[in-house]
Amino acid sequence: MNVRADRSGIILVSVLAVFTVLTVFALSLGKITSANALFLESRIAQARARAASISGINYAVNLMTRFPSTVDSPWQCGLELNGPAQAEEYFKDVKADQHTTFSVTVTDESRRLNLNGMNAATYTLLAQLIQQYGFSSDVADGIAAAVVDWVDAGSEVYTTKMGTQGAEDYYMQLPVAYKPKNAPFDVVEELLMVKGVTAPIFEKIKNDLTVFPRQAVGAMKLNVWTVSDQLLKVTMDDLVGKYPDPQKVISLAQEFRDTVQPVKLDSIEQATLLSLNYVMVSDHYRIRSVGEDLASRRTALVEAIVTKNPKGGWTIVHWMEE
Repeated sequence: MNVRADRSGIILVSVLAVFTVLTVFALSLGKITSANALFLESRIAQARARAASISGINYAVNLMTRFPSTVDSPWQCGLELNGPAQAEEYFKDVKADQHTTFSVTVTDESRRLNLNGMNAATYTLLAQLIQQYGFSSDVADGIAAAVVDWVDAGSEVYTTKMGTQGAEDYYMQLPVAYKPKNAPFDVVEELLMVKGVTAPIFEKIKNDLTVFPRQAVGAMKLNVWTVSDQLLKVTMDDLVGKYPDPQKVISLAQEFRDTVQPVKLDSIEQATLLSLNYVMVSDHYRIRSVGEDLASRRTALVEAIVTKNPKGGWTIVHWMEE
């Protein structure tokens, strides 16, 4: 027997086996390294997009500080512009750096009904809004009264409207029981916890609602120049009997949207409108900024709610990222 030859053969087979294992390991390591590189590249691109979207928020706040608006409109909110074209020029595809851009929209919160502003005098606005979307008056009245009860346990709106005590018994009998909050809404989605609110109702009305300012319980301020068509009809009904010529206000609001003409109310008319808790310029604005990494086309969304600072500038009161 040739032991040396057998050993050589065994060694050769062993070496080939080890080489095969190392080759497979190297290929696997290469794939892992490549996957890690792609993952890292993706994370960097996402970080760039996020940084660009944050830059968009800062950019908008800076413009709003330098050029504050005196009248908000459907195309200009928070700062003075010369028309929709200039709004697009200022806020669409703005270059943040060589790698990224951002696009920004600014809207006033006064175009929305404040859930925290509901009381005995204002809750009917919410009821009318719900009816505008095709729901019955009984359903609408019940929800509006329940909203007041949710925020303010001491209010008699629910008892007066529904003929019963507050809705706490209803909440406590649910499969997952809870008590009414008895405090301001923190987010609009919280409305889904209120008695009578279903997902279809919420989806219809959510874009016409806000929770800002949170601390202004019972204080409702609407801007007739920027509200939705549904809220404009609600406004018309609300002004009847309170304002000398409500149809004039509605007509001017529609003209303002269609032709970008300045508001044509005299000082007395403006003062009357303001005395009824209607405003022409908001003190809370929603800034939505979408940043984009140009190479990967990855995007990031940042949304901030800002409020005017009495001493100048703006304060962020809400921040959300997607």
